[in-house]
Amino acid sequence: MSRTAIFLFTFLFSCSIQEDVIIHCKDEAGFGALYKDNATFHCPFTLQNKAGSGKWKNLEDGVTILAYDVDDYFPLKQRNAPSMHRVKMNILKKDFTEEQYTVSLWTTDKNYKACGEAREFVFYKVAESADSTEYNTYAVIDGEFPEGSSHECLFFGEREMPSHDWYHVLKVCSGRENGFILMGEIKE
Repeated sequence: MSRTAIFLFTFLFSCSIQEDVIIHCKDEAGFGALYKDNATFHCPFTLQNKAGSGKWKNLEDGVTILAYDVDDYFPLKQRNAPSMHRVKMNILKKDFTEEQYTVSLWTTDKNYKACGEAREFVFYKVAESADSTEYNTYAVIDGEFPEGSSHECLFFGEREMPSHDWYHVLKVCSGRENGFILMGEIKE
């Protein structure tokens, strides 16, 4: 491949994604809000992305947002890229006892105005302690992610985009400098 082609590919790829911030909860590790049975649970979500080692790590900085002008199926090219995220929930054990929950997720601006359509994710119980339970968007059996198990990853985009069998795209609001909030509701 010529140097010009490599430069052009690198330039076009770098223009297709941008960094953004999410609004974290004060004095909490997570962010966002989750609604269940007319109750609100604050700061339950943690976003993760793949580290260079291939393992998932908690995201500490802003998320990667797919640009408005990428094609509808651009996320298919982004498997295992930094723009692919996984969501986990850490919540009180006394309020969440099921082995799995279907959660409708969407983003809002800082004034809680919805940015786009909601997407449904299945969260599986993966660990529990004396007072909390951790759920993730993939099933874990005996501490391992079984081959062929379903999982759902998350991308963020500047516009509505179709989902696929292994991922969903959530639209973030305009005004990137303000960040966004991830919201969820347990579906019965």
